[in-house]
Amino acid sequence: MVWDWENGNASPSYPQLEKLAYKIFKRPLALFFFPEPPEEESPGQSFRTLPGQEIDLMEPTIKEFQFVR
Repeated sequence: MVWDWENGNASPSYPQLEKLAYKIFKRPLALFFFPEPPEEESPGQSFRTLPGQEIDLMEPTIKEFQFVR
């Protein structure tokens, strides 16, 4: 069925399109009606943890507080 959609031989029903948009791709339904897919920005750098080299440069007390959890 999806192969037919991609080849232009068939189209998804509106409920199928809603499921694709909201549950599978997690995108607004309107994006499926654009002539071209929008360009997405890269998420950029993650700041959740420090790179390993910076942890080695930290003072020992700061390292202890970081890993106490």
